[in-house]
Formats: sequence, structure tokens, C-alpha cells
Amino acid sequence: MRSRCFILITLAFLLLFPLLSLSAHEISDDALRSFLDKVDEQAKRYTELFRDLTATETRVDELFDRRERRTIMRTVESDLVVLESRVDGAVQEYLIVRKVDGRPIRNSDRRALSFLSKLSKATSSKSELQQLQSENLRHVIGIRYYGYILSPLIVTSANLAPFLEFTVSGSESADGHDVLIIDYRQVKQTPDIAFEINAPSELKVREAVLSGRMWVSKENHQLFRLEERVMLISERFSEPFCFLFRNVTFRQSRFDINVPAKMIWETYSPILDRKVVRRTDDQLSPGSRVNARSVSAFGEFERFNVEVRSAETENTDKK
Repeated sequence: MRSRCFILITLAFLLLFPLLSLSAHEISDDALRSFLDKVDEQAKRYTELFRDLTATETRVDELFDRRERRTIMRTVESDLVVLESRVDGAVQEYLIVRKVDGRPIRNSDRRALSFLSKLSKATSSKSELQQLQSENLRHVIGIRYYGYILSPLIVTSANLAPFLEFTVSGSESADGHDVLIIDYRQVKQTPDIAFEINAPSELKVREAVLSGRMWVSKENHQLFRLEERVMLISERFSEPFCFLFRNVTFRQSRFDINVPAKMIWETYSPILDRKVVRRTDDQLSPGSRVNARSVSAFGEFERFNVEVRSAETENTDKK
């Protein structure tokens, strides 16, 4: 079952038993690839089982000034609903907003039914996606992302193997499970891992690459935690600069999958004097400051069925 993800951010300035019998640093490349294939199977299963689930999401967005003082904060409380596209069968996230900064949204149920009825008339997946993005992000400030609840992990996909490098960095315990800690970094560019970067031209940003760390159960290959960073590569920087950070923690559920408990996003800008940047061609080692932060906390997940009935169907029933 497929799902769709996107992110809009602007830069402002194995086999199970062999694994269990080896220490973390003794795992062969083939054994690690086999383990990652099982993780990828679980990631696909996660998306499949996630359909028709619902939970409350409380999202807190914050924006910061150049001194990292918070300038704006917004709290949005929503019901997360997972829908299946009538066009191509892809699963999609839909948020029914209930409160903004503590103030209830009037007629939220009526608005949701009206939106779902309109969405059911979409004739293309592009139209569906545009409508869902617009509706889900209408109260968002700062970091705008969509689809990452349903597809939190894409790097284990076999088609991305030539573009990523994986290493095992250790193991530990999480919720009674032995977990393997796996680091990864992007070593080649691919359209399947792409970021739109809008940085000042004088920074000469060449590319953006993905790196991260995952905590995965050795027993059932499910995620317990995920950290990812998008790093900017520039000839002006002495080392890659982190401009986006994502941290997701998962908890066990009665649906036989680990579901998200909390998701944190942060964006950063380099601390640089633009006059110095223009005056010298030397490589720079900038500090960083946070631009924006988004924290989403999820309540207990439940099953939820959505049926949208058109006015024509209702009239037929009345007859």
C-alpha cells in the first residue's frame, strides 16, 4: 500500500538468529542487508495496517527570531484519520481540526463531511493530494510537511540501496525489546531523496543529503525511534551543515505495529555575517540557530471507518 509524502522548507539564513548471535559490530554486510530487507517489509506492513486508524494529534508550532526568541506559537488539536484514495488506492492522512490555540472550531464535523464529499469527486491523485495538503496545512505555521506519519521510514527500500550507506553503531533495550542501532547516510544523489533548498546564492549550496539513525527491534524488525537530518553541502562550509532535524518515537499498540507517539521537526540557519561571506573565499564553520520547531504528540490509536455518501445516494434512499 503506497502513501504520499512531501516537505516544504525554506532556509532563511538478516536473518534474525545470526544477528542475535553476533555482537553489533560483527555483523556482515550481507547480514545487515538481510536485516534491512526485513525492516523494509515491516515498514510496508506498517503502512498497510495503519489504514482506517485514528488518533488525536496535538501539534505545537513555534517560530524564532535571530536571537532564538520565540515570536509565534500555535497549538492545533486534530483528529487524525487515514483515508484510502478512490483514485489509486494510496493511503492518505487527513486531519479534522478541532481546536486552534484552545478555541474550538465551529461546525468541524460538518466541514469534515463537506470536505470528504468534495474529495470523493476528485478525478486524479494529483487533485486529491492538492486538496488534502491545502486542508491539512491551513492552520500550520513554519514547517510544512505531509505524509510522514504513514511513511516514517523510506531509506530501507531496496531501490535506494545504491544511494545509501548503512553501519551498525550498537544495541540497547527499548520497551522490553533488544534493538539494533543503525546509522545511515546518503552517498549519491537520487530523485527519490530530493529536497528543495532556497538558500542565499553566496552560500553556494551544492546539494542536500540525508543522514540518520534508527532503533529497530531485533525480534520483529519494527521501529522504536528514528532520527534524521538533512545536511547542506557547500564549498563555503568546512563541513556539512544540518538545516533540518526530525525525531520520531514509537510505542507498541494492540494493532501489532508500533505507532508514533511523538514527532519533532526543527529547522536551522547558519550564523554568519553576510559581509564576511562576501569578503572572503575561505571556508567557514558557522554556528547554527533554530528557525522553527514543530512537535506533534499522538493519543491512543483506534479503528475508524469513513463512508462518504453523496446527496444523490441520500435522495435515492429516501425514495
